[in-house]
Amino acid sequence: MKQSNNSTTTRMVPPKESARPQWLLASALIVLGTGVLVCLHFANGNHSLPAAPDTLTPNTIAAETQPHEIPARKPSKMPEREIRAASATSHARSMEATSASGPSDPVKARQSISSLVELNLKNGSISAEQAATWKQNLGQLISAGTQSVPAIREFLGSNQDIDLYALPGGKQLGYNTTRQALFGALTQIGGPEAQALLQDTLRTTADPSELAMLAKSLETLAPGQNRDQVLSAARETLQMALDGQLADKRDLGPIFDLFQKLGDDQSADELLAAAKTWGYYATQTLARLPDGAGIDDLIKLATDPALGLTRSGFAYQALADAAWDQPRAAEALAQQAREGRIPLSAWSAIAEALGGIQTHISDGVLPDESTLAGARRVRWVHLDIGNQNYYATQPLSMPPDELTKRISILDQLLALNSDPSVVSKLQEQRKNLQGWFNATPARTL
Repeated sequence: MKQSNNSTTTRMVPPKESARPQWLLASALIVLGTGVLVCLHFANGNHSLPAAPDTLTPNTIAAETQPHEIPARKPSKMPEREIRAASATSHARSMEATSASGPSDPVKARQSISSLVELNLKNGSISAEQAATWKQNLGQLISAGTQSVPAIREFLGSNQDIDLYALPGGKQLGYNTTRQALFGALTQIGGPEAQALLQDTLRTTADPSELAMLAKSLETLAPGQNRDQVLSAARETLQMALDGQLADKRDLGPIFDLFQKLGDDQSADELLAAAKTWGYYATQTLARLPDGAGIDDLIKLATDPALGLTRSGFAYQALADAAWDQPRAAEALAQQAREGRIPLSAWSAIAEALGGIQTHISDGVLPDESTLAGARRVRWVHLDIGNQNYYATQPLSMPPDELTKRISILDQLLALNSDPSVVSKLQEQRKNLQGWFNATPARTL
């Protein structure tokens, strides 16, 4: 008996007596052929997605775009938080993407990913036409929605990447690396499957830039739900760097930036330990931890040489940066000035910080002026020790209450100083701040 799709029942009609030998022979051949196919399938041992004509292995990538390996962490032992239902917005986006045009099966999804890593640089640079095709292929992955997620998971699991930004003409592609492009695709696809893959990658990668982008993507898909996981990943990666387990000298700036946004009291202790190697990153991050959680440890770094900060000026600059809205930082700065403990070399940075010059952790790529809302870029700085990178900006305006607080601190420090060079630096910044009360639009240093 065999039941058809419309649930009606039909009977197998016995073959005529004269046809029985042929029927038996045909049945035997079918069974034999099926058995051979099954044996071949399991002998192959690969039950993942069917291989596309263009595979995802590094051997198919042009020599100019050889992939590099991403540092990995052991999966975090931290208990996983329940993956909550995606927001209505991300769910709708995922459903729309699934119904749109794009790869309709896993093989096509693999082919689309292959096209993202196979970049032909025979002409020396990625052309505008190649960039447009690359973006179209990425768009097809996004349009296919959740059908693309298994193929993306397979590529991310290979732990390989291509530095697109370093390729001639690579800036046209809009992403620094191939993996980051796929993180962006998962964010646009949305839905529980995409979110789960982003979370899985967060638990294993030790690349600082990836951690920062994964944190941003997860916050987009599930606001506030992944803070603990992100902090855990940042802590584990920082500890790997402290233990010398990261193979190359990677810029840990994105890790410290995550601490600035999400850190707590526990983070302050970890940053204190990291200050010997990443003195600038650690002090600036301590100054900017939420709710002033790092101010006490920052004061320790400024006042206790035994803690091993290579340049105490970093700590004093960070105290000045926090002083206008953190009274404990302002009091510590004044106390150190009163006791004559602040080195002359630190006063220039202190004056600039009180004058509103703000520093920002950088990944080594200087931001365009268009991305600096309400500020102008002043300079970019690279420190060899710890491969630390940051840039400084000057705000174009400042609220009157903040201006008043900054001027008050400058006046206090002026009263405590008699050195002409220090007085000159403090007075210069005070004059700049006072001028903003006249509502002049843009001032230069």
